[in-house]
Amino acid sequence: MIYSLTELQKKTLVRAVNAVMSIPVIDSLEDFIWEGVFCYIKGLKLVDPLRTIRSKALFDVVGKFSDAQKTRIGWSAKNVGTNLAASELKVQLVIQRANIIGKRKELGFPHLTLESTPAELGLAVMKHWQNKVVADMETQGVTDARICVLMKGKKHTQYAYFEEKLRLYSPEEITWAWATSDRKGLQGTHAETGRQVYTWYKSGGQLFETFYPDANTFLFEVSLKRMPFEEVIRRLQV
Repeated sequence: MIYSLTELQKKTLVRAVNAVMSIPVIDSLEDFIWEGVFCYIKGLKLVDPLRTIRSKALFDVVGKFSDAQKTRIGWSAKNVGTNLAASELKVQLVIQRANIIGKRKELGFPHLTLESTPAELGLAVMKHWQNKVVADMETQGVTDARICVLMKGKKHTQYAYFEEKLRLYSPEEITWAWATSDRKGLQGTHAETGRQVYTWYKSGGQLFETFYPDANTFLFEVSLKRMPFEEVIRRLQV
């Protein structure tokens, strides 16, 4: 499921990116800076990392929207540099470090090795990831899991935003195969669409997910007018 920003949120996002990128000591919208902008456009309380211990929980931002329905939306907030002029927008993001060999017993694959079949390794990868999602949803009180991504062009003047439901695929939806003959990347492909969804690297155990933003993606540009540092200090003093 894809989610679109309201017209007001779109205008607020553009204003916020313009404001942040006007500060001369900020070179990119990353990590907490992006989380802060996201909270601002969604009207959510910002958790200050200087006053709160950051955890490794999956959801960077959690918002409570309905006491009656007990709905809590959790967002995994990501940002990535990409070619926004490409004919098809596609972004690959690290979603987890999946040590499936070290955790093979607790995953239910006690005899798993790197020589196991791609299908068995892929099942373990999916189990590892889904365990993380389910556990963190429970710990963080999230009932609606999503991902929100800010895509950034090379010159920091072009951006795109998309938000979608964090999808957990069933085993039969994904087929697994090594990307190269020397087994450097295990790829999970969506059986129905033929699109690559997951890539797992045995070296380091990093798991990537590939996203394909659609027509609901909000593309926008900013002016990138940098403010003199003295002006920033003067305005803060006022």
